[in-house]
Amino acid sequence: MFETIAVVDRDSFEIIAGQKTLSSYPITENATKHFCRTCGTPIFNLLKKYPNSCMVQVGSLDDPALVTPAINIYCESMLPWVKGIADLKSFDREPTK
Repeated sequence: MFETIAVVDRDSFEIIAGQKTLSSYPITENATKHFCRTCGTPIFNLLKKYPNSCMVQVGSLDDPALVTPAINIYCESMLPWVKGIADLKSFDREPTK
């Protein structure tokens, strides 16, 4: 599954709004996903393998532009077209016909 995540120290991570709508689901015995039960947006994951870290979904941040990627991991499962996304024709808004 393709995701953009930021790994942050668990002690530094804070949900500042929407705590009452946060739900969790254990996807394995070693990993738990936390999400908004109102809209389904994934927020962060906790993994037993990394007890001091949160894997935060960058798209759930108020300002995802503040996060700059440093590395790509699990590239063996990357879809073949992902590397070419930057070369696609791009539009600031919905293109007209």
